[in-house]
Amino acid sequence: MDCALQSRKPGADSRTRKLDLDLSIIVPAWNEEWCIYHTLTVLMGHFRGASYEVLVVDDGSRDGTAAEVRRWSRDNPEVAVRCLCLGAQRGKGGAVKAGALASSGSWVAYIDADLDIPADNLLRLYELAQEGEQDVLAGSKRQLTWGRRGVPLGRKLVSVGFSDLVQLLFRLPVRDTQTGIKLFRGSWLRKAAAEARVDGFLFDLELLAMASQDGLKMREVCVSYTPQREANRIGLRKIAACVVELARIKAALRHRGHTLHGLTREVRSYADIDA
Repeated sequence: MDCALQSRKPGADSRTRKLDLDLSIIVPAWNEEWCIYHTLTVLMGHFRGASYEVLVVDDGSRDGTAAEVRRWSRDNPEVAVRCLCLGAQRGKGGAVKAGALASSGSWVAYIDADLDIPADNLLRLYELAQEGEQDVLAGSKRQLTWGRRGVPLGRKLVSVGFSDLVQLLFRLPVRDTQTGIKLFRGSWLRKAAAEARVDGFLFDLELLAMASQDGLKMREVCVSYTPQREANRIGLRKIAACVVELARIKAALRHRGHTLHGLTREVRSYADIDA
């Protein structure tokens, strides 16, 4: 079932509105009954009057997340609401990719459903995108993770070590690849979502690495951060799984690079024949 929140303009044809959207906002949601109603209200408040849509992707929730979206729709009849409900849990990456493939905007963003990164950060990314110099804007809370009191030293060291390893392997212009707020050019993201393979924790990294490989211009933007729940513990098993996933992403990118190079050579050969 499709579950998207679209802004309406009086007298506008729904098909025209879909094609002319400036922004699609993806909200991956898993067991977010407690907050999704508030999240939709906040997003509508920030983007009121803009040409936008919000895609709520229910990632196999076991609670009333979808019911809360429907309740929000009944309480806000001036806004059209649809829900994209995945039959089984695919992970945050799978939910974001499903939302991207269903999106229509010239720009596509995603933000966490609990708004631990407040929605005004998303508005800021969107405003920066209007300057037209970047293809990808990635939120970063790296400076907050290191400077915030109460964050265990071990977690800080793991965060810095992971960031350094990512830089060593992928040479990205983004240091914090994992913060849950990003904005992409929609046409590129829809193609990338169909090609990407990672559904788990490192799906952000895969998308950024693909964008870098394709020569997209990226900008890292510091964002505010208000934790809404206790952070998950990072154990040795999770660290080992991340290292394995990094190796898989690196191998997939190498294969993708060879494929792109082959396609480029093929196009050039046709151009030579035509000449």
